[in-house]
Amino acid sequence: MRRSTRWVGAVRRWEFSLLVAAWAALGCARPAAPLPPSPPPAVSTASSPASPFEREAEPANACPKAMVSIPSGTLWLGSPAGRGEANERPEAKVDIGEYCLSQREVSVAQYQACASNKACEALATEVRLLSPLPEAEHKAQSAHCSANLTDNADLPASCVSFEDASRYCAWKGLRLPTEAEWEWAATGGDDKLAWPWGNALPSDENTCWNRRSPCRVGSRAAGAFGLHDLAGGVSEWTNSAYGPYGGTANDPKAKVVRGGSWESVKPDALRPEKRASMPAGYRDVTLGFRCAKDRR
Repeated sequence: MRRSTRWVGAVRRWEFSLLVAAWAALGCARPAAPLPPSPPPAVSTASSPASPFEREAEPANACPKAMVSIPSGTLWLGSPAGRGEANERPEAKVDIGEYCLSQREVSVAQYQACASNKACEALATEVRLLSPLPEAEHKAQSAHCSANLTDNADLPASCVSFEDASRYCAWKGLRLPTEAEWEWAATGGDDKLAWPWGNALPSDENTCWNRRSPCRVGSRAAGAFGLHDLAGGVSEWTNSAYGPYGGTANDPKAKVVRGGSWESVKPDALRPEKRASMPAGYRDVTLGFRCAKDRR
């Protein structure tokens, strides 16, 4: 009986071995261990290219379009002893905060947009000088006001008073630059350039001067900070009352005018330090403006 039991167990073990072998032959062996799960796709940390329809966020105090940022610094306003004219001396130390300045002088088309919106008076068609001219001469002078010229959209707006210029800048949410800001920009800030375009003497390539008619705004190469026509083009109103540096204004209604114009014939008239005084109501064919904005 014991022998029979051992024989039966052996037969059963033999049958089980055959069954396992059959399963293996039929591919029914115990399945292999499952593969580890695939790792999640890597997330790129590189910034994706910006869509052409998206705009980068700008700082709250960014310069508006068509204006450039002028860095802060310390300016010695005017000319040192032995140089320049008497009203440019003595120099005055002025700390300049960062600000924005129009890249170009305000054009006729830009000014007329303000007039069309009833925020500015119509661009003047007559000069208003320090003293009256004979009628024929007055008409001859006024004929050169930019409002009277043909194909004038890109010419600098001229025959604008201080009030006209201030009103336009206010309409744009801007202001006129101070005298110190104007000189800081025109001399390239810390570079202290001899001219807004560098140290080369004036020529028709770098400025609009010694002409019988104005040039289109921005028609000459950009100078310091990417600005155009700071010397030449038209002279420009500033927001500063005229007086000695560091002193009291002689006449608060008289404003400082900076920069030469298309009519200037001597290089000296284009020096960044050169200054003049004009009453706020003055209008001339060689006088225009550009705007500024605080970045503080």
